[in-house]
Amino acid sequence: TGPQTGFQAGSQTTSEMGTAQGAFAHPTELTPDWVCEVLSPATARTDRVLKMPLYAAFGVGHLWLIDPGLQTLEVFESREGKWFLWGTFQENDTVSAPPFDALHFNLGRLWP
Repeated sequence: TGPQTGFQAGSQTTSEMGTAQGAFAHPTELTPDWVCEVLSPATARTDRVLKMPLYAAFGVGHLWLIDPGLQTLEVFESREGKWFLWGTFQENDTVSAPPFDALHFNLGRLWP
């Protein structure tokens, strides 16, 4: 498996935390510009209530929330540490959204 990543308390970055074989000699620390969460009934509240503010505080610029149950994609942009809804896509909509404005895809391809 590849490196594990995650937010570290007290840090404004994400960090490669190593692999099963051991830690990296020189880990890379950075804040991702984009995070995509796939919601489930068991995780939706955590993703929205706990993770969203944390991502904004860490400086993540864009957040996509995919809800397979509702067949929706919500696109958020962060400004001054707060999330603003950029747009909502559903079912078979054609998606073109930041930070991947040049990419166009049919959202329906995600659903079985």
